[in-house]
Amino acid sequence: MIKLFVLSLVLSLLPLVSFLVIYSFSYKYNRLRLLKDNYAIAYLDWIFVPFNFLIPLNVVFSWTRFIPAIILTIIGSIILNFKWKKMKQIPSETKYLINKNGFSPEGYTHLIFMSLQAAIIFTVIISKAISSYYIILLALLLIYLIAYLIIIMLVRKVRVRSKVEGPLLFLGIFLLIIRIIILYTLHY
Repeated sequence: MIKLFVLSLVLSLLPLVSFLVIYSFSYKYNRLRLLKDNYAIAYLDWIFVPFNFLIPLNVVFSWTRFIPAIILTIIGSIILNFKWKKMKQIPSETKYLINKNGFSPEGYTHLIFMSLQAAIIFTVIISKAISSYYIILLALLLIYLIAYLIIIMLVRKVRVRSKVEGPLLFLGIFLLIIRIIILYTLHY
């Protein structure tokens, strides 16, 4: 039980460490305003603290699932970041992560965290639930995706279809709904 608790703590510290590194770069390069304006990094990513903490207590972790997930998410994250860079009208939250020379220091940090967190999420979704509290993990993911969608539509006033990550957002919501249906039809 102590090993699970330690693993929970380590996983829950990932978003905090990522934020502190990004914050320190933003402070160093006088870009704190841009950090504050990036809602996903500044506010939404904090959902991953309780999410990551609950993982070892609710799923059977498998390296055979995590390794392919990390490879896929690294490739996907790199493609997504390069698509952001090639946009004709780059929004300020994207300019924060990418500059004319490639990734900003905050962008490299975000790329690493985003890849790792996405692999963790993917592993959780395809793993066997060992507790009825697994639904909390899925609910936290759904809250994240819906909050992100609301920020895009209501705060940023951007059409989701025009966002590079729009298809991934809808795919994530779809996969979560399918996983919830499977969870309740098979009683996890």
